[in-house]
Amino acid sequence: MNKHRAHEPQGANRRTSAETPGDARVEALQARIVELEERERRLRLSVLASDDEIWEYAIAEDRIAFEHEIAGAEGDSPARIDLAESASTPRGNAADTATPPSTLVRGQVSVADFLATIHPDHRTAFLATLAAMKEGRSAFEEVTIRRQRRGGGWVWVQLRGRVGARDDAGKPVLIVGSARDITRMRHNADRLRLALKAAGEELWEFDFTRNRIWRENALDRQATADYEHAPATEVFTRLCHPDDVTRIHRIYTDLRWGKATEFHAVYRSRGVAGDWRWMDSHGCAVDPDDHGLPTRIIGTNRDITELKEGEARLRTVLWGSGAELWDVDLTAGTIHRSHVLPGLKINVLGETIRFADLMGAVAPEHALAIREGMVAQVKGLSEKLEVWFRLETDEGGWRWVHTHGTVTERDADGRARRMAGTLHDVSAMKKIEDELRVLNEQLEQRVAQRTAELTRANAELGQTIARLDETRAQLVESEKMASLGALVAGVSHEINTPLGVGITGASQLLEEIEALERELAEGRLDADGLGERTALMRECGQLVQRSLLRADKLVRSFKQVEVRQSSEPAQTLALADVIAAAVRPFAGSLAQGSHALAIDCPPTLELETYAGALQQVLTALLANSLEHAIVPGKSLAIAIRAVDAGTEARIELADDGAGMPRDVLLRIFDPFFTTRRGSGSLGLGMHIVYNLVTQRLAGRIACESTPGAGARFSIRIPKRVPAAAG
Repeated sequence: MNKHRAHEPQGANRRTSAETPGDARVEALQARIVELEERERRLRLSVLASDDEIWEYAIAEDRIAFEHEIAGAEGDSPARIDLAESASTPRGNAADTATPPSTLVRGQVSVADFLATIHPDHRTAFLATLAAMKEGRSAFEEVTIRRQRRGGGWVWVQLRGRVGARDDAGKPVLIVGSARDITRMRHNADRLRLALKAAGEELWEFDFTRNRIWRENALDRQATADYEHAPATEVFTRLCHPDDVTRIHRIYTDLRWGKATEFHAVYRSRGVAGDWRWMDSHGCAVDPDDHGLPTRIIGTNRDITELKEGEARLRTVLWGSGAELWDVDLTAGTIHRSHVLPGLKINVLGETIRFADLMGAVAPEHALAIREGMVAQVKGLSEKLEVWFRLETDEGGWRWVHTHGTVTERDADGRARRMAGTLHDVSAMKKIEDELRVLNEQLEQRVAQRTAELTRANAELGQTIARLDETRAQLVESEKMASLGALVAGVSHEINTPLGVGITGASQLLEEIEALERELAEGRLDADGLGERTALMRECGQLVQRSLLRADKLVRSFKQVEVRQSSEPAQTLALADVIAAAVRPFAGSLAQGSHALAIDCPPTLELETYAGALQQVLTALLANSLEHAIVPGKSLAIAIRAVDAGTEARIELADDGAGMPRDVLLRIFDPFFTTRRGSGSLGLGMHIVYNLVTQRLAGRIACESTPGAGARFSIRIPKRVPAAAG
């Protein structure tokens, strides 16, 4: 190294008139040397102050020269990293080692000796970095390594190098650079990495100048790549989803050219299993260059795939339920809406609206209920927000909606910040409620009217009317009849005939009694007249009796519609035995008509269900086939087949008889529907079968039929009937 020159007296530098031009040039050169030495001294002092080491690598000599040692990162008197420990030829004399701190120590060491002080895990990276600059593949490189202290232990060192000189052929001959002790920085980085790991996030850095990307705490399920050496643009193209590449590239371009300083992006990145993982990425541009443009981006990534999948499931649920999801920012007074209900006036304002906009579309009579409900939620006075109200439609009408919600976020002081919930369109429900209310009102009026008419018939009909009232009350309370209006109409239609006949017979009987009393009082009654009157009164009485019996039979038939009145317990049974018991009563009819019956049921198929209800269903279906399916002059073939379908049993009863047209098929299970009204049929048989299967046996029944091709009834019931079904 050059020594510090002693400054000459000031007057010695003055040029006299006797000096020659050559002397002047010498003096100028000496002054320049002094200036350069002073600059070198200041540079070394600044390097010492910054804890950076200046080094240079002479490629031809394969030796590294350095200015001073790097201090350790820990302790009040940190140990030195002895870069010169293996130096074979220190520059300068012995006096150099005793120079004050203002004079820098310089030495040199072979690459092999220097490599011996590097941690084995980092030697390959160091040699690769050095080779990239030696071979002219890169003009600037940076690598982080661990080096051993003189007293033991390791410190982290960041080495930066740049090609400092080239020969006439352009090949590098000298590499210069700096080294910095970053041990404390690495310790801080380790703590940050642990914190990020606990938070499930990774830290990344994008170097614009080198087109490189580094990752710390890489996410486990995200695909990895050679980030240290692959260009960042190639990394993005390889890992980023094709649909997201253009958008992410635009974001980075805006950051690179100063159009933005921060960003937040959600995109898809390839996972280790070849799948696509959703990433939530935040970052900011840092380290501006001389033109004020950033040279790096530092940010974090978080894997939100599970969150996205949860959102997708939620959207599916919302789509299936038809509900809207809302999220209220109580601080900003805004509402963000997802899966927006169609047809509302507020939809034109977009998915994010003000709370005032919502209240402006609420029916005035419901606004107070909404405000009170929200206040109670915010203050913690209620478990949830639940309000029924009307919203204005885009056509100027009103639509009933129902909302559920709750506070989802509070600040450190317990003040509510966010609320979330769902909004359901309940207009159809409200319409049905209104229709049911009107129907019930009309029903009550009609029942009262019919009751009054029946009461006037006679005292004996009173008991029948009471049973009808009881049946009606049971039907109304159970709400098991889907067509209540049709049922009442059917009851009225069926009961009017016997009641009318009974009233007529009773009136005729009273007239005959009055005539008999009148003739007896007038003395005009003889034996023949008495016989005629008695016979006529007997006929009227029988007519009244038959009408009452018919009404009583109707009432008993009506009560069979309520299939849950039975107290029969569920029991374990063989399905084959139930089928055999159901067909046994029809043996004579089948033989008499030369009809065929085939049964296919596994003998091991057992059920835990209500035997009586199941046998009643099979009996009714067999009776229906024998009554309606027979074609004159043709024998009927009936097949019963049972199959074990896992947790269910499937039973099919099919015939090759007359079949039925579509209009009959669609109404086959309706109450009071029959094609043989004139033959005394009430039309309740198939309806009772339907109720037994769907309610008592907790199953399903369906019918398929084509005119001329027979009918097929398919029944599916659980092998173990639920307790609630009974």
